Amino acid sequence: MELQEPEEIQEPESTAKVDSYPGNPAGEDAAIRAMNALVDAFHRKQIWPDRRKITIRQWNGNPPTLSSSVEGLQKLGFEREMQDMVLWRKRR
Repeated sequence: MELQEPEEIQEPESTAKVDSYPGNPAGEDAAIRAMNALVDAFHRKQIWPDRRKITIRQWNGNPPTLSSSVEGLQKLGFEREMQDMVLWRKRR
């Protein structure tokens, strides 16, 4: 009986990463547009219908509150919470 090497199982990532390429305004705009679509789908309960909030802990590897995109995130409804940015689901 031969022992076989177990196959490497790749765990799904629990967080999404959006690289906006710091210093590249077009990249920042694209990241905010992507977040706008995410916010819209979240409020319509098209994604994560049982969750009350979305928390961003990293933006380009840094706390989002230190990013140049913080104002864009705030315009989308995200709020500062320590060094994170949090979006609460709208009540309907």
